[in-house]
Amino acid sequence: MLASARPAEPRLLAAGLAAFLLASAAYGLAQRLTSARAVVLPLSALDRAIPFWPASGWVYLAQFALLAAAFLSLPTAAARRRFIAAGWVMQALAIACFLGWPVRFPRELFNLPADTPAMHAQLVDWVRGADQPVNCLPSLHAANAVLCVAALARGAARRWWLALLPLALACIVSTLTFKQHYVADVVAGLALGAAVSWFFWRRAP
Repeated sequence: MLASARPAEPRLLAAGLAAFLLASAAYGLAQRLTSARAVVLPLSALDRAIPFWPASGWVYLAQFALLAAAFLSLPTAAARRRFIAAGWVMQALAIACFLGWPVRFPRELFNLPADTPAMHAQLVDWVRGADQPVNCLPSLHAANAVLCVAALARGAARRWWLALLPLALACIVSTLTFKQHYVADVVAGLALGAAVSWFFWRRAP
């Protein structure tokens, strides 16, 4: 947690945790509803050019640390409540896209390199088993990264937003190197995160 942030109230921490758990449940339900009818998009030249890097899965999972760090680093309870609300709106918009036009990423086209260490191979197996290759467009990883950085770039926390920027950028890139998303998914996720952040913070002091 950044030094300028005040400790979060227990009730606000509970609200943040509840919001995260409910959002995860909604994401999982959307996967169940869309997995049978999701479409596979053509791979762009950039999608094919970006290599599969299994080790980047650890960065991919660091999104959860990014969300927690951004939430705890916000300086006021009001800013944290706004962060929770923005996250919920963003999640709802993304799930509407998932249900309206389900997209599947063809992870089966990207096999593990022969020299992949066992630890990284186990990570790939676990993620691919726990997270179906749907709910792709827009990328919530990219949207969440934008939201985290934008939330800290305003008000009393703006001097600290650079502290989380490298992790946010790494999480975005990892969606491509870990072969979880198309480039188009990431672009759509960045646009979603920017739009929601603008709406919630455009008048923030």
